[in-house]
Amino acid sequence: MNLNVSYPVNNPPLDIKLSIAVIMGMPPLSMILYVPLLYIILTNRKKYNNPFYKLVVVIGLNDYVLLLHFMYWGTCLIYEQCPFGEAFNEFQMVIAMMTCYGCMLLNMLIAWNRFAAVFFHHYYDTHLFTKSMTYFYVFLVYTVSASANIPVFMFGAKIYPQWNTFWFVRQPSLQFIEIWQIGDVVFAYMLHLGLIGMYLAAFIRCYKMTGRQSTEQLKTNRRFLYMAAINGIPCLTYVNCYHFGSELSAHFFAMLCMILTPFVYMWFNAELRQDLMRLMCRSSDAYSRGTSQIFPSSTIKGQSQAISNNNLAASLAAELVADNNLMNLSSNVQQ
Repeated sequence: MNLNVSYPVNNPPLDIKLSIAVIMGMPPLSMILYVPLLYIILTNRKKYNNPFYKLVVVIGLNDYVLLLHFMYWGTCLIYEQCPFGEAFNEFQMVIAMMTCYGCMLLNMLIAWNRFAAVFFHHYYDTHLFTKSMTYFYVFLVYTVSASANIPVFMFGAKIYPQWNTFWFVRQPSLQFIEIWQIGDVVFAYMLHLGLIGMYLAAFIRCYKMTGRQSTEQLKTNRRFLYMAAINGIPCLTYVNCYHFGSELSAHFFAMLCMILTPFVYMWFNAELRQDLMRLMCRSSDAYSRGTSQIFPSSTIKGQSQAISNNNLAASLAAELVADNNLMNLSSNVQQ
């Protein structure tokens, strides 16, 4: 990171303009997509009691925090000054770093969930992913995330909008920075190599099992596996861009990852799609009932009857006037 080069506020370069467009335009779309997904799962807990859906809810809430962070970042870029003061800038950066590590670890946890469902299906519900074990995994994710975030706790970090990046508040030694950056890269790539390995192994096992049998449980596991793998691809690309690419590419693939997650889970799951359609139908029915309460049918009928009576009276009056005029005209002619 070059902290000696900034950009003019009134004419930022193209990559800064594109970064602002990405991190201010894409998060609202992801938030809108997440709302029905989280609502349906949380209001139908008995139906969606699979531990996989619990992890989807956790990663959805985690993504919400990251989306708010990116929108805050975009606001900083627009004004070249972060709102709510330096203390809030540092606080939100600590939370954002924890949720960033949490996002990677949750993707790893979902990969382990799919791997366990395929390879250890006899122990999946009874031992590996019981309710208490699922909560333990989530607790472990954020414990490891906090441990990986120790340098940020020690030295603080904040967004520097004039450079379109974040960095430490209190500058550590150069040796510490080198060790931290190497450790961060090793941690991220070891995590994603494990993620790719588990997905590949699960795909191969599912493919072999499909040739011998095709149970509903196998179909469900295969569908969940496809959904989780599709979501993992842009997240892996984001890690590469974060460490070796530009901020613009990192922002784009981070947003793409968080937009794809709710879309894929809603689109590739027939039950969620059906519940979404029911939710939309209930909303439209409620709107119709609300309209009928505001304008009751009896009132509308009474108003239409009154209007028709008024029109009838007006037409009769017009006919009487025309008859009188005709009689006057005929009497004048006779005279």
